[in-house]
Amino acid sequence: SSDGGKTWQNLPLPANVGAVDTIAFSPNLDRDKTFFVGTKEAGIFKTVDDGKSFQAVNEGIKDKIIEDIVISPQYAQNSTLYAITWYEGMYVSQDGGKSWTKMSEGLTKDKQADDYKVPHFMDLKIVQDTMFLGGFNGLFKTTDSGKQWQEIETLARGTVIAMAVSPNYAEDATVVMANYVGNIFISRDKGETWTPINRGLEVYRLGKDPEESGQDPRRFFDIAFSPNYGEDRTIFAGFLRNKFAKSDNSGDFWKIIEIDEGVRGPRIVPSPDFAKDKTLFLTNQQGRIFRSTDGGNTVKNISEVGRIFGNYAPAMVASPDFAKDKTLFVTGKEGIYQSVDGGLTWKNVSQGTPLSKTSNVQLAMSPNYPSDGTIFAGTISGLFVTKDGAKSWTKLEKPGFNPQASVETIAISPDYANDRTVIVSLQGNGLFKSTDGGETFKSIGDPKIPLVKIHSIPSSGISVQFSPNYAQDKTLFGFGGAKTTVFRSTDGGETWTSVTIPPHAEENTTRYKIGEFFSGPLGTILRVVIPILLAIAAYFLVGFLKLEKVINLPKSFFRMAGAFMVFLFVFFAIISQV
Repeated sequence: SSDGGKTWQNLPLPANVGAVDTIAFSPNLDRDKTFFVGTKEAGIFKTVDDGKSFQAVNEGIKDKIIEDIVISPQYAQNSTLYAITWYEGMYVSQDGGKSWTKMSEGLTKDKQADDYKVPHFMDLKIVQDTMFLGGFNGLFKTTDSGKQWQEIETLARGTVIAMAVSPNYAEDATVVMANYVGNIFISRDKGETWTPINRGLEVYRLGKDPEESGQDPRRFFDIAFSPNYGEDRTIFAGFLRNKFAKSDNSGDFWKIIEIDEGVRGPRIVPSPDFAKDKTLFLTNQQGRIFRSTDGGNTVKNISEVGRIFGNYAPAMVASPDFAKDKTLFVTGKEGIYQSVDGGLTWKNVSQGTPLSKTSNVQLAMSPNYPSDGTIFAGTISGLFVTKDGAKSWTKLEKPGFNPQASVETIAISPDYANDRTVIVSLQGNGLFKSTDGGETFKSIGDPKIPLVKIHSIPSSGISVQFSPNYAQDKTLFGFGGAKTTVFRSTDGGETWTSVTIPPHAEENTTRYKIGEFFSGPLGTILRVVIPILLAIAAYFLVGFLKLEKVINLPKSFFRMAGAFMVFLFVFFAIISQV
């Protein structure tokens, strides 16, 4: 278009070049009439007559899927431009595109990009003598025009991904949280100090060697207390893929439970009546519903609601009166689904509403749901509410913030019947609080504190959480910073303080502790059996050495001595690790 977009005409690119992914203009377009077009199937085309004709300029480029083209600001003087390709990274031309040289030393790829059918490399930015390249496997930087690239950390392993406040907080002052990779921490003093609790979560216990797989499997997804934590001391933690963990001693030791090989990202929802029914629900990005009726020791796939769109976590809530009404809500393929039989069957309760077509829906249920029927649903384009048990949904058009804002988190006061308090965290806009049941909201706290989940990173963590004793202590906890930082408010969210765990505490614990293998009743038996078996083997092996011909002692003496020494060495080696 040459009239501001009023009319358009096709430019004569050759046929069968695929989609046009990028266009880059010479900084001297008025004089040289030059620009470049990157295509999906045929590489780069150049025009020097303002688009009247094009010529392929791909000499030296093997990967013809072009993701980005950037022209040097000094193009008129140095004729330099850069191209980013799907598989191979950066190519450089210093002759206006006539020939290209690959400059990708130090760039790395991840096979997941091929699995998801997305580019390995995407966007290039130049700032003076420094270049930045965004790829599926991370962010890369070069200060020597691409001769050598190095990766820059963009998502710290220590970033908090999930948090939970003890239901017995008024008595035990306990909070737990998990970071992106590697660690679960517990605080027993209202968040003042934190201790890692990782025994049983070692990498080898999870069945993968990070040196071989290229990825530490301890990527956490969710964490939850048993509603009966004051009595059973049980905590649950979900991993990114097909496993979750259970501790029945306040995190001192964890047991790993397999779910299913096809599951990614289990969200954990214990039954409010967990003390009696021992029921636990797990859902995931595939929309499969799992249930345990033995406190999480075993799980079974009981139903499905369809895979949710995008790389988001599903949302799930259980009725406070679950023991009687068996009611659950979960997000699935086409919005929000309700079950009134404990998850066996589901009904879509958002058909015909925007909720059935949006992604990343967050749910928060009133603690008085049996009487008020209230559920809030946050979406990437606003906040919705139902007050009749999901028979109808209303979008809040004048909530006191941009009605189209992306709602990252919703939290409802445990004293909602009296204080009518709801808090939402909006992407890029901070916290907003309502004290009239969601009719109106006002901004609270410091908008520079990002109490939100990391965008596009799958996590079920709820980034703002009320103390169960909120009516008395006005305490909230939150997370959302780039470090292992936990935020706390003791005035209803108006002001916040933070505690950042030192970097040395974020480091992984020992990847494998042999002592964990020998813990428990079975381990006690193995501590003796294994040394005995090795001693027996040593008894026969020593006989083959024929030491009795070197030293004039009976052959049985050497056998018994060797067996005894092996037994003692192995036994005390094991004991020292337990």
